[in-house]
Amino acid sequence: MPADAAVEKIIGNDLNLVLPKAQDTLEVAVVQAMDVLSGQTTPGAARNKILDALNQPPGLPTVPTGAHGLFQVATVEAINVASAVAFQAGETLLLGVVQTANAAATTLASTGNVRAALSAGMTQARSVFTEVRGQVSTAVNTAVTNIKIAAGQHVSATAAVMTQRQVRHGDEAGRGIAHRTKSVHSLHRGRHAG
Repeated sequence: MPADAAVEKIIGNDLNLVLPKAQDTLEVAVVQAMDVLSGQTTPGAARNKILDALNQPPGLPTVPTGAHGLFQVATVEAINVASAVAFQAGETLLLGVVQTANAAATTLASTGNVRAALSAGMTQARSVFTEVRGQVSTAVNTAVTNIKIAAGQHVSATAAVMTQRQVRHGDEAGRGIAHRTKSVHSLHRGRHAG
């Protein structure tokens, strides 16, 4: 029981306070590095955004990743899924080992029945596996949803570029629709500035 209480407190703090902040900071840093490499931000602005993420309080992230575009969203979601598998599920399994042993041992101590103790341990183990499966499937489903949304925006942005090209082509043919080119270009640029 003391081991169960201690491990639950350590892993609970890690999963609820440390991991969300660390994961968000990593994602912010990756997105900012991509933005610097693509010329969408300056190194100084990127550094400030990363420092904001590092200085946020533990727990639920308060600094958004700033991911925009299909590639950045897919990269952030890959980090989320990897974190769910390696850290959330891994630490939950570690906690589950102690919880399963505690459930079996306390049942055996209170009842003296080995069969009841094994049953209590198996019930606890099933509960842990269900929780782990939920953590991973939630991360994967969220990733798929966010990537689909980003892909839809990418398709819209591509359509805007095609429209822009058609408008420009119409201008070159002397059709007099130059006023539409600027607005489509601004829309397209605004979507990436995000």
